[in-house]
Amino acid sequence: MPIQVQFGKNGFHHPAFGRLGRGKAISTIYTLPDDFAQKGMLPRSAKIVDADDLDALLEEAEQTKPVKPKVADEAALKKAQARAREVPKAKGGSTRKA
Repeated sequence: MPIQVQFGKNGFHHPAFGRLGRGKAISTIYTLPDDFAQKGMLPRSAKIVDADDLDALLEEAEQTKPVKPKVADEAALKKAQARAREVPKAKGGSTRKA
């Protein structure tokens, strides 16, 4: 299920989508794939919008619905989605043999 995101004043640049939430589109709400909800995929200034707050924020931003950005680079999007699905390796523990 896609997520709705509103970026802070600095916006966001992603290789697959390009520049989002910057300039004229500073308060625009975007619909992004759910892979972007994972930690580290979005900047700290990004706000994931709840379904309850969506209508009020859309009205405030003078939008009728969230914008779904065009994919500029399909390969970069697939690479980002694969990176998001990777399970991080456990840190700690010794690798030294006794």
